[in-house]
This record gives sequence, structure tokens and C-alpha cells, in this order.
Amino acid sequence: MIWTIWSGISGKEYLRNYLDFKKGKCKERLILDTFLTIEKLFDLAKKYKKNIISLDDVNSYHNVEYFIFFNMPNFEDPIIKNLKKYNKKFILIIVEAREIHPQNFNRKLYKNFKFIFTYNDLYIDNKKFFYYHFGVDKTHRLKISNNKKFLCMISSNKIINYHNSLYPLRLKIIKWFEKNKKWNFDLYGQGWNLKLFYSKYKFLRIINRINYFFAFIKNNFVNYKGEIKPLLKDKLSILKNYKFSFVIENFNTTNGWITEKIFHCFFCNVIPIYSGPPNVSKYIPKNCYVDFNKFSTLNELCFFLKNMTKKKRIMYIRNKNNFLNSKKFDKFDINKNFSIIEKKLIFNNYR
Repeated sequence: MIWTIWSGISGKEYLRNYLDFKKGKCKERLILDTFLTIEKLFDLAKKYKKNIISLDDVNSYHNVEYFIFFNMPNFEDPIIKNLKKYNKKFILIIVEAREIHPQNFNRKLYKNFKFIFTYNDLYIDNKKFFYYHFGVDKTHRLKISNNKKFLCMISSNKIINYHNSLYPLRLKIIKWFEKNKKWNFDLYGQGWNLKLFYSKYKFLRIINRINYFFAFIKNNFVNYKGEIKPLLKDKLSILKNYKFSFVIENFNTTNGWITEKIFHCFFCNVIPIYSGPPNVSKYIPKNCYVDFNKFSTLNELCFFLKNMTKKKRIMYIRNKNNFLNSKKFDKFDINKNFSIIEKKLIFNNYR
């Protein structure tokens, strides 16, 4: 028996949608790469005739083979305290960045786990700590793309008042293109019609929450083209029309924290303009993307993109194809990198 926990409303919504889809209760399923590991766990349970059940359905903790946590649980929580005596069965899968979930990097808590799967390569020893990226599914690669438009950004308008957040950089880019209309730039994503405030002051954060629900104060970005449905196919159907796309991660300080965004560009033959973790080139070759941080101004970047020859663009596409077809990509391929979890959770029992 495997018991798994995923904190957060979005995770629960995704899981409910996935189970309903499997049962034939809904025709369309949400496809969020962040949650592909959940699907793989269900597939794993079915393969080995195990059950994944929630805490509410556990009659006896003694019968649970593993307690699987996505991100570090709160060990002050009464429920987790009650489970602590079973910590030899605790498995941790780290998904979020340090800035979002700092407890993921509290080394004092690592003693509570049998195995830890993490994207942060500083801890990997292949004994207790194993490299694991939450993974993407490259079967979504498009055979045909219509990359005629120049440049876009697809992201959500959120306010995260953390140090090293790159959300303000996204807003800075958007505002620059609002003033420099000669460049063909399109913006997509949730919430960009709303005006939100970056501030350490609590009263402004309260205003943000009120505005998010009631939309009193609005942005009037002329480049804003609207929201996209929460389905990967809908995102790719937009993305495939562009030659270039900004890929600005949420943060750029946590080693190895590379999200699905850059891979979505690769799947659509779009060249990413990327800003992410300091060691990204260790995992993705530099010749697959345009490094945003190498340009001193957005004007300089735009001239570079505009003057890029078709031959040069084809080279970027060829390079990313070579990467997607290489063993180096296996670390990100959900269908391959999940095997490390399968081996530790299943075969470890038979040693």
C-alpha cells in the first residue's frame, strides 16, 4: 500500500480531474507537467497491484508501505507528529524551489526520510538522495509548427514577495514593450488585465487579494492577447506560432530548478529566451536557447533576435532536437526518470 500527499488546491483539483478522466466521468483532462509524477505513481500502483490512498482512508498505519510526501511536510502538524514513528517508510519528492518552500532545504529534517528525490544536485549521493526532476512528456512534441510571428510571453500575473523572485522582471519586460511598440510582442496568461503591487507592506498585499477577486484596478496592456485554457494543447497551439518566446523562471537561485516552460518551447520549435538557475547549462546545452542575461538592454536583445538569420534559427532548432533525442534529456523525460523512483520503492523491498 502506498499513501501519497500533495499539498495545495491545484494539486487536488488535478488529481480529481485525472481520476475522473480515468473513470470516464470527464472527456478532457488537465495536463500539467508538474503533476505527471502523480500519474506515474498511479500507474506504478496498478502495475504492482498496490493501492494509493489518502490519509482519511488509512485504517492501520502499520499496513502502509510508504508515506510519500511532495515537498517537505510540516512536522509540527499533529497528523505528521502522529506518523513520525513510521519515518522509516517516509519518502520525500522535492518539487518546489527554495523560495516557495524553504523547508525543502532544511537539512535537519532529512533524517526523517528513507529516500529523498530532488532536483538539487548538491545533495545527490545515490544512496539516500537521488536526482529527480518532476519531468515532462516529450510525446507532446509538435510535428508541424507555424513560427511566423516574432515574439511572445506566456505566464501568469502573480505577486510573490520573495527575495530573488523573477516576477518583477516579467513585468519590467512587458512594460518595456508597451513603450517600444515597433517590436511585435504578444502577451498571454492569466491575470494581466489586473494591476498588482510588489511590496513588503501587508496592506498592499491585501489590496492585491481584493483586486484579484473584484478587479477594481486594471492594466491596459495593448500587447495583452488574453488568457489560455489550462490545457497543454491550448498553450502549445498558441506557442507554435512564434519564432521566439520569453521563458523567465519564477526564481533563478536554486540549482537545478528548471520548470516545464523551456521544454514547451522546444516542443513547438520555438527558440526560448531564457533566464533561470545558475547551473542550467549543466543540464541544457547553451546552444539550445538564447541567454537573456547576456544582453545589457532589451533593445539589444530585440535587434539580436530580429537580425538572426533563418540558417541560425534552424541551428537552434537542430541543437534542441539533438538534445531532446539524447541521454542528457533523460533526466527530464518523465517516462525515463521516474524509473529511479520505481526501483527504490518497489525493488528495494526485495533486496
